[in-house]
This record gives sequence, C-alpha cells and structure tokens, in this order.
Amino acid sequence: MRNLSKFLILSTLMMNVSTAQLAFDRTRVILDRSSQNSVSIAVENISPKMPFLAQTWIETQQGVKVSEPLVALPMLQRINPKQEKQIKIGLVGSEQVLPQDKESLLSLNILGVPPKDSQVAGQLNIMIKSNLKLFYRPKGLKKYSNNAWVQEMKVSKSGGTYTLENPTPYHIVIYGFRAGKGSKAIEKDVVLKPFSSEKVTVNLGNTPSILYMKDNGGGAAIHYRCNSNLCTVVQ
Repeated sequence: MRNLSKFLILSTLMMNVSTAQLAFDRTRVILDRSSQNSVSIAVENISPKMPFLAQTWIETQQGVKVSEPLVALPMLQRINPKQEKQIKIGLVGSEQVLPQDKESLLSLNILGVPPKDSQVAGQLNIMIKSNLKLFYRPKGLKKYSNNAWVQEMKVSKSGGTYTLENPTPYHIVIYGFRAGKGSKAIEKDVVLKPFSSEKVTVNLGNTPSILYMKDNGGGAAIHYRCNSNLCTVVQ
C-alpha cells in the first residue's frame, strides 16, 4: 500500500506540471557590427492556455552576467498564449569591453516563468531556462561567405588524437565527427575559440570528417585525408 500511495502521489504531480513553452526563431544570435547596431529575435509562447513571463539577460561563458556592451531588452515581459514578441540585443556603454580583433561568444538566457496568478492548488510550476549562443563580431574582421573560415582549420593526427587549430578570428562550433563520409556520426561538442587549438581523442582513422554548425543553425561537414601526421581538406 505504501508503494502504491507513492506511485499515486508521483503520478498526480506529473499530471499537474506546468512548464514554460517558449519557442525561438533561431538557435543562435549573431550581432555583426560591420552591418548592424542591434539584432532582434522572435520568442513565441506556444502554450494554448497559459501566459508566461520571459526574463532575459546576457552572460559570459563562465556564467557571469554582463551589463555592457550588450544588453537584451525588455528584461522582463509577459507573453500571452500563442503570442509572439521580440527580444532586442543592442549596444550600451563601450564596445572596448570586448575584444576588437576577434569574435566573442556570450550566452543569451531566457527564463520562462509561470505568472503567480496562474498557479493553482496541486500544480507544480517549473521554470525553464533556455540559452542561445550569442556571437558578437566587431568591425574590421576579415569577411568570409557561408562560414568559409572553417576551411582554414588545420588538423594534425598523432595516433588516435587529433589536434584542431583555428587560425581565424571566428569560433568553430563542432558537434560531431565521422570516420569517413559515410560512417556513423560520433557526437562530441567542441567549441574551437579564435586563434586557439584543442586536442580531441576519437577513433577516426585517416579519413576524419568534422561536423560543425553554420551561422544559420544548420549543420555541415568538412572532410580530411591524413598522410602521416598532416591532414588536408578533401572535397
């Protein structure tokens, strides 16, 4: 009977959970200062019945909130059921707070909060936090089309360890690897920072493929062939 009671209580809680159902029109946000002073994203409350409060802020990759040179507004707004609103990321203060010779990666955070007047007895309200990668690109960076800077990534091999070197001022966001074009993907997240290198140990042989994210949120692959320690790009 005790186990049955626990099961019934847990089931009741699960049936009365309310979660923030906020959807966004993109998976990453890019503010390119060579062409824009601000960028907006659309956020939609996909719940058919419940309104939500959307609390918004920007953090560093270390989880520290920032107040300049970027700010996300409004910081708090109510989004009714099936309603779409905008979040605008703009400049405030001095841009010199961030490096001017390379891209910076920040985090745009949106916390979905059920409003107090929607809480009912016996309902467990859960706040859901979403975070989107926010890339800040200062003026003066070398221009590439269609994420072509990934083609400049240098790859070398030593046994089962690959060294990935990024000589560009842009981030390379890797989400997986393949041991050749037709093989099964090996999921592994690597964010290769500008002007940095990183070692990855994974069994790819001499024909590694690297899977990366593009500006538009879609995936792409770059293929290599390794001869001794040096790996070169192949089409």
